[in-house]
Amino acid sequence: MLNDYQKRGLSITLRIVEENVEYIEQLLKSRGYSGVLYETRYDLTDEIRDELSKRIPLVRAELGRIADKFQLGKKNEAASNAAFGKLPYCWEILENAKAKRLRQYGDIAEGLGGKLDPHLDTLIRILGEMERILLVVRKS
Repeated sequence: MLNDYQKRGLSITLRIVEENVEYIEQLLKSRGYSGVLYETRYDLTDEIRDELSKRIPLVRAELGRIADKFQLGKKNEAASNAAFGKLPYCWEILENAKAKRLRQYGDIAEGLGGKLDPHLDTLIRILGEMERILLVVRKS
């Protein structure tokens, strides 16, 4: 019923739905997140959490029916690949946050590069270390 390109497109779309539903499920279980630069406030009552939680298996079941009906294969991805795939994006956006690139948002204060860029470089270095650690896992 679907050609290979249509199957791939549908599979990717449904996988995105599944990943986002998993994220919602984690939010419901964790009751929020308090990080350094963002916080997810848990503002759901127990009743709403329970109602949402009841629907997550329904979403998964419907995804399963579609996958079966259209013979969509399961993408099998190792955690090391999933984590490794996120890191280049992180260091790329950090490179774009350096002082010289912030000019696109207006004039930059003198000395900003000396104060900001070393911190960004440290983050980029740590992310590079994480990539190298994951490469060892991916090669084995």
